[in-house]
Amino acid sequence: MGWAAGMLIHIFTILTAVTLFGFVPSAPAGPHGPVMRYPDARAAFVVRESFSLVNIVLGVAFSIALFEALRRTSPAPAFWGARPGPPGRGGF
Repeated sequence: MGWAAGMLIHIFTILTAVTLFGFVPSAPAGPHGPVMRYPDARAAFVVRESFSLVNIVLGVAFSIALFEALRRTSPAPAFWGARPGPPGRGGF
């Protein structure tokens, strides 16, 4: 599970950026531009946030799998290796 999560994290990160930069139209000029653009870009925002949520869930799965794999060999690298992941960021 960990290897698949590790690969899919990068794919969904790229899909998130492609959705945001490729399918969201540019905002009209002026301070009200982003607000006026929202109805046209609502579907793209929903898809982007869905990809982002999947990315976070896969990040948690990858961090847990990394912790479990490293814990078998030695506990110190397990705590250090799992720290940069989403569970580790929750402690900050």
